[in-house]
Amino acid sequence: MSQAVPFCILLCLLVGLSKASQKEAPVPRKCCTPPLFQITNTDLRSYGAEELVQVQTFIDYEREIQVNKIFRQNKKTRVRTFKSRVVMDFAQGWIYEFPNERSLYTPVCYKVFLAVLMPLQCVPDWATYVGSDYIGPERTLIDIWSVDDDDSNVKLTYAFSRDQCVPVFQLQKGIQEGIVRRF
Repeated sequence: MSQAVPFCILLCLLVGLSKASQKEAPVPRKCCTPPLFQITNTDLRSYGAEELVQVQTFIDYEREIQVNKIFRQNKKTRVRTFKSRVVMDFAQGWIYEFPNERSLYTPVCYKVFLAVLMPLQCVPDWATYVGSDYIGPERTLIDIWSVDDDDSNVKLTYAFSRDQCVPVFQLQKGIQEGIVRRF
């Protein structure tokens, strides 16, 4: 009986020490997208097709403008076919689309109301840390953040590389209703 007491104390001590050493990992730093930023995205639904659908995105946070160049790339020949250019003017609240329609007399342009505000440049303080994952052949560690706007039905998701805060993706889902624009 006297040997059981020291064993129990030793066991409890070891369990307590192991729990104390299992500290929760600190939440990684919140990153910002550079003021001028460019990324090329591929529509994952196009991987099974003959052509990849890709979008080159250029973002200027200072002027509140985003330009998307949409094109298709043939997997065998590597030839790119330009499809459309979309200019999103967040400051004025308009989208201008310039499709690749050939017209000898009039250039084609469509103007549509922009129903979202420009995504935030930096992950805000109220963002929720979703977790981390590895991507690519180099197994780059990324951190993923989620931002839910209580005043609208918009959800933003950001992912940055942990080591250098390089933007990996930005996703905005939903439409903001009741946006007041200055015209």
